[in-house]
Amino acid sequence: MTSTALMPDEVRLLDADGLLVGIIPAKVKRVQQLANTDTLDVEIAGSYTKADGTGEDRWPLVEDGYQILYGDGRYLIDNPDTDFEFGGTMQCTSAEVELQNYSSNQSPGGATYLNRTPTQIMDAVLAGKIARRVRNPGFGVLDADGLPTNWTHSTGWVSAVVANRRVWDTGGGALSSDSDPIPVTRGIVYSATVECGIGTATLGSWMLQLVWVAEDGTETAEAADTRLVSAGPGQLVGTQFTAKESKVRLRLAPSDTNGSIWFDDALLYEHGPDTGWTYDGSMDSRPASIPYSDGAWVTYGVWTPSTDHVYSTAVGDYAAHVFNGPFVSILFKGGGAGALAEVRLNGVVKETALDVSSDTTYTLSGLDPTESHVLEVEVAAVKVGIKSLTVSTDNLISMRWDFITVFEALAAVRQAVGGELGFDAVNRVITHAPTIGRDLTASNIVDFRRGSNIASFRRAEDRTQIVNQLTGLGYGSGEYQLKVTVDATATQ
Repeated sequence: MTSTALMPDEVRLLDADGLLVGIIPAKVKRVQQLANTDTLDVEIAGSYTKADGTGEDRWPLVEDGYQILYGDGRYLIDNPDTDFEFGGTMQCTSAEVELQNYSSNQSPGGATYLNRTPTQIMDAVLAGKIARRVRNPGFGVLDADGLPTNWTHSTGWVSAVVANRRVWDTGGGALSSDSDPIPVTRGIVYSATVECGIGTATLGSWMLQLVWVAEDGTETAEAADTRLVSAGPGQLVGTQFTAKESKVRLRLAPSDTNGSIWFDDALLYEHGPDTGWTYDGSMDSRPASIPYSDGAWVTYGVWTPSTDHVYSTAVGDYAAHVFNGPFVSILFKGGGAGALAEVRLNGVVKETALDVSSDTTYTLSGLDPTESHVLEVEVAAVKVGIKSLTVSTDNLISMRWDFITVFEALAAVRQAVGGELGFDAVNRVITHAPTIGRDLTASNIVDFRRGSNIASFRRAEDRTQIVNQLTGLGYGSGEYQLKVTVDATATQ
């Protein structure tokens, strides 16, 4: 059947590579959803009457089509329903759902992102870079000799603190340092990165290598990635190599240096397909101050809140807080003559009798930013008052996935930090903000009023879903596990 009616809309039909297949007049119904992907219903005539009176059938173009452009969006064709006499319809879904075709993993074992910013995680996931776990990647877990665990090394390497971060320093003349073997999968492509900085060296270079480890212990080293000291501090980004064995080591080393250099934040990635999408978000910062009233504080004993702090006068009472980042500063409220505090980090005593008789700030630095830490402050004598903690403003989160889709991975990051995701399907750009859109009421654009422009106004309640107490379980296990219970502050 030839259509002689004017078709009010027009869609551009593209193939899977994004190349134009054709332009089709159509009737389009678009459904925009705040909490789900947008959809289109597209109606196409069997044939069209051209200006010269001849007819043209454009439905065959649909057979070559994969996606369409309409308005400011790009949509994937889900269900073309062909009627060769009267035309047909297409049901389409906004194109961000194509991210469901990509996986968060290329091999068994969780994709692991430890205390990274949302942007770092999003960028890696969209680029097909799957983070694999490296033990002690930030060199912040030390053995009894004060050296990083899980890294073999020659004599001369030292653990150092640079700008509140713990680094692995060559000491001026050391040979290589290797990570513990990391399981990999033969045939999968891998690469590594590491931050590098200058101690006292003015010449030479940093070196990063992937070393494959066979079952019999035989090692095969790939070509090293190097960076000249004269280029300044930065990041070594290793070349991508296909795994030759079932394990790999990361090898760090100085080369012809005349002084010390250091390494930090060693990461291993396996590589899958790049999604072609990019991320432009705004959720990488957090407040630096954690006040005494923060709900994540866990107190043991009797702690009394005051105007700007919380305090206890009972020896043995203590307060604990879990945090992440390379440092933490505790701001104490002066407890008067003889006031002393014991400070513990991850169960290790750092101070047994810290003088807190007057307002005091105590800082622990050089912590592993890839791990979460437990801070405990105990009353050692007289009185201890806590005003706040200061931590890094980097909004660090940890994520781990086992074979979920990239679309699901992005949703997991959003759930971890809050806010909303926005998808520009035409330019393949994802945005992330606390809220999307604008308050039309505040802008005097739309204002709904009962009895004026609202046809019906109805409220439904489901009291089976009311929660009046939440319990969060944190670091540790058994009787040593941290727990906080929060009661509702209002009823309905």
